[in-house]
Formats: sequence, C-alpha cells, structure tokens
Amino acid sequence: MIKKVEKEAKESNIWAVVRYGGHQFLVHPEEKVVMNRLEEAEKAVIRLPEVLLYADGGTIEVGQPLVAGVTVTAEVLTHEKADKVVVRRFKAKSRYRRNKGFRQSVSTIKILEIKKEAVSGT
Repeated sequence: MIKKVEKEAKESNIWAVVRYGGHQFLVHPEEKVVMNRLEEAEKAVIRLPEVLLYADGGTIEVGQPLVAGVTVTAEVLTHEKADKVVVRRFKAKSRYRRNKGFRQSVSTIKILEIKKEAVSGT
C-alpha cells in the first residue's frame, strides 16, 4: 500500500526505492509517505536500511539485492486509521445480506534524507 500524501515544492533529483514491512516504496527527500502501522512512536527518527535502488541525477544504482552504503532516514509523523473498506455479501432470493467494515492502521512518515556513504572497494 503506497499513497503519496504531500510533496513539497523543492524538487530533488535524488530518489530511492526502499523495502519496509514487506512493501516497496519510491521515496524522495522531504516527501511524506503513508505505510502500514509502524511500532515506533510518533516523532521518532527511523532508518530504512533496505535500499533496493538509488538514483542521483543521471546515475542509477540497482542493488543485488541491496545497494551498499545507502541509508534513508525518516521521521514518524502520525499514527492513524485509513478510510474504511466496506465488504458486502448478498445472495439473491434468500434475504441474505451482510456488511463488514475494516480500517487499516497506518503511519505517515516524512523522508528526511537519502544519504550515500563512500564504500571502499574490495
């Protein structure tokens, strides 16, 4: 589940694809992303170490499976519930009708920085 909430006016050529909680997210610096509920408290700073792809301008690095030396730092903004999903069941000619609702717990995070560290060659 990926849902972009808000992207600020500052356009950056740096972006990355990160894996967190079994999902992949395309992230840019200063961008807000909604993802499944995190265990960290609000206002906590977290690291997303599993970077699958890193791009800086025209340079793109694809990990096999991860890109070495790249970390994404984010801040947990809020914990809330997503919009309700309503599931209805109906069987014709038998007066059978059932309604169920479900609200997913989600967290909104803000990407603070995408940093590439120098990796010594082996």
